[in-house]
Order: sequence, then structure tokens, then C-alpha cells
Amino acid sequence: MKIIRINKKVEIDDGLYNNEFRYICVDDENGEVLEDAQGYGFKTYSAAAKSYWYKHKGGKEKIDKSKLFFKRHPEIQCFVDKIYENNFKEFARGEWTINDLRKAVLKEFDVEIPSYVRI
Repeated sequence: MKIIRINKKVEIDDGLYNNEFRYICVDDENGEVLEDAQGYGFKTYSAAAKSYWYKHKGGKEKIDKSKLFFKRHPEIQCFVDKIYENNFKEFARGEWTINDLRKAVLKEFDVEIPSYVRI
């Protein structure tokens, strides 16, 4: 799968069109369109990649598993939220990583967050 940029005519008013760049997901081998936002194309590269992941790589199941884990452990969800709020800049600068967060949860609750859980 690769994501390509296309030029799309978008109607902005009766008879007036605007050219915009949009992104679609296509198959590497045969060029078949895999995902194109119902013909409109995605406005950003990351939106196209996220949509492909969600539909074709089991994204919904992974999100559901994450929600189930945090439903079983609401105290961990609260702890993770507080860590993110208090250390927002450190995460943005790369001083804190997801592995550091996982270690903090393990130290505090003696529960290892599974690798499939998105935090």
C-alpha cells in the first residue's frame, strides 16, 4: 500500500470549482484504489494512513482491546491521564517516552500494560 497525492476539483459554489490536493491509498502492485474517502480523497496524508490502518489492519479491534483494558483498570487510566497532563512538554521534547510511562505504571500499580494497548 502506498499513499499518493491527487489533484481534485472541489465545487465551492454553483459552477465555481477549486483545485485541491487530496490523498488516496492505492495498491503497490496493480494500482487499485484501496481507500479514497468515498471518492473525495483525504485532506491530509496522515488522515489517509489512519483510515487505512483502521479499516485494513484491525484498528477497530485494537482500539476495542485498549478500551477494555482501561475499563478493567480505571485507576491506571486516571494515572496515565495525569502523567500526560503534568508532563506534556517532556513528551513533546522526547524527554519522556511511552516506555517511561509503561515503567511508571508498572512501578506504581505492579501491572504491566500489554503491548496492544494504545496509550
